[in-house]
Amino acid sequence: MRTIVINAGRLEEKETAHAYMKRRLRSNEYYGNNLDALYDVLSALGEETRILVLHPKKAGAYTKKVIDTLQEAAQTNPNLEVKVLG
Repeated sequence: MRTIVINAGRLEEKETAHAYMKRRLRSNEYYGNNLDALYDVLSALGEETRILVLHPKKAGAYTKKVIDTLQEAAQTNPNLEVKVLG
């Protein structure tokens, strides 16, 4: 199982959040830098993947949207597990 650690503090602004997520997910170039694209990438993961989100209490509104997207994708993709820590 692949484990990806996400620092919630890096998700506060849309542009930087998606650049960070693209790097962490090792996503293909088609990643569209928005929440729909993030959901698409996550729901298409074929490899068992665990995402650990650290320090969400320090996070802003956009961070919450990213975390919500991660959790929604985990509900539809049996290969994806999301744990929010902190």
